[in-house]
Amino acid sequence: MTHAARKIPTSLALILAGSLLVATTACGGAGSSADPAAADSAAASPGSQEGAPAQPAVPAVKVAFAADLPDGAFTALDQASIADASAIYVVADWTGVTADQFERLALTSPEGTVYYATSIALADGATSLTQAWGLDDGTRRVTFKLLIWGTPIESYQDVGTWTATVKLLDGTAGGTATFELR
Repeated sequence: MTHAARKIPTSLALILAGSLLVATTACGGAGSSADPAAADSAAASPGSQEGAPAQPAVPAVKVAFAADLPDGAFTALDQASIADASAIYVVADWTGVTADQFERLALTSPEGTVYYATSIALADGATSLTQAWGLDDGTRRVTFKLLIWGTPIESYQDVGTWTATVKLLDGTAGGTATFELR
């Protein structure tokens, strides 16, 4: 079928749709309006009509460290003492995602090597180290508990800048945060 041949059915469909709209409006149907100018402006701006498909949200994440498991708003942790912190939480607040997606978390030690990496479901759930749940505003919160006491971090006094890098498994969004363990 040639390009010109494809235009004819589209043009015919538009003419028929326009005729149907005019007939419905003239007969007092669903497209009826007491003000003909309002009907013309509604027909001229189809994007403003109800029922238009919503644009999908773009995934985004805010990553931070926290001293305690945060239920709501919290203050990000910039630094902590190895002598005072038995564990630190990595918090990822995701927007524009669904519960059937997964986060990939990588924790990098001060030496620049990956200390721990894991995938965490964004669906509601918990393990001994991870938790995921939805906040009231639609944000999906995912936390990871980085144990310090009783681990090689404490044994080898692995102090310095720690980095948490998170991304969706499909790689469309990600973020990082750092904190200083002293």
